[in-house]
Amino acid sequence: MYIITLSHLFFKRYHVSAQKHLNRGLIDLRGDLMYEQLIQSPDVIELYEKIQKLETNDTRLKHGMSHVLNVVKNTEIILRQLNAEEDYIDAAKISALLHDIGSVHGYEDHAFHSYVWASEYFRKHNIILPYHTEVLYAIRDHNDFFESISLMTLVLILADKLDITKERLTQSGKETEGIRQLQYIDSIDVSIEDNILHINLNTSHDLNIGEMIHLNFIQKLRSAIIALSRHQNLTPRLSLNHEILDITLFK
Repeated sequence: MYIITLSHLFFKRYHVSAQKHLNRGLIDLRGDLMYEQLIQSPDVIELYEKIQKLETNDTRLKHGMSHVLNVVKNTEIILRQLNAEEDYIDAAKISALLHDIGSVHGYEDHAFHSYVWASEYFRKHNIILPYHTEVLYAIRDHNDFFESISLMTLVLILADKLDITKERLTQSGKETEGIRQLQYIDSIDVSIEDNILHINLNTSHDLNIGEMIHLNFIQKLRSAIIALSRHQNLTPRLSLNHEILDITLFK
């Protein structure tokens, strides 16, 4: 089920009007072509490599290329299950690819720095994307704007929060109370069926759920699940090794 919202129609209209910019020398690219260019761009690769090097022993979660590619994958999985159009999926993948690029300046305000970088990059290269404004707003608001009316933003927020498996942790994260529990999450399944958004965490038996549920990142995951479910009129469901959990516990 894919529900078209007023905001979605707005960005559709924006894209039509964006075609008028072509006579001013702007380049209007298909989202899939732009994504392929960006993922191979030396600018993008260099910045994410720098982010990876800057992650010190005090950093608990990785924000480099491996993370953003996981978020790209999660974004595509969710939108395909919502039967989104291909050009919308391609645009959303661009927002996922660039959502953490501002982390090169540190984690604080990284979403805004990512938004600024993407805006300047597109302006510098005279690029107009399908759903151009929605892509930029998703990057800017991906951290915790759960009240957004943009489908792309809410999907990106959830896709980002779903990257909490053991590969995401640094050594420091594995030794920090609360967040260390993520090392016991092997994988996460996402399904949208019969009007239910179901997130299942596949974990080892070493997981201490009592410690994990108080983790701020898990609180954000809960909020992201509820926000997208509300936007799409879905019932949220969270399970641990296919045993349904009371999502209200994660407050």
